Amino acid sequence: MASSSWGRSPGIELAARAETESDAVRIFLKMRPDAVVLDWRLAVDEPARLIGVLRRMAADARIVAVVPGPESMPALAAKALGAEAVVTLPDLARTLLSMAREAAGRGGDSVSAQAQQHPQADDHHGHA
Repeated sequence: MASSSWGRSPGIELAARAETESDAVRIFLKMRPDAVVLDWRLAVDEPARLIGVLRRMAADARIVAVVPGPESMPALAAKALGAEAVVTLPDLARTLLSMAREAAGRGGDSVSAQAQQHPQADDHHGHA
């Protein structure tokens, strides 16, 4: 996960990684990261459920959903439940860098991210 190229990008810090939905919620409540990246493969049957849970807990959470395709069912569900950004893996780094630049413009200097990743994902498919 952290070995992805975006994880070494200026302005982006991987704050935590969760392997399960319950871990993600626990970490989110403890750390309140600037952004949360959710991998749709963790809960293939209900890929956007965690977005709804996080939205109810923190309406202002910045949630980035990584999906298999822009018009896929996970993408449509993530959009419907309020993900701030819905991207495919190749667009993740650009999206997070844009969020980091936006944070810098507001006086912040980086974006800390919490990632939820499918346990079987290799480093080339990891997210933060």
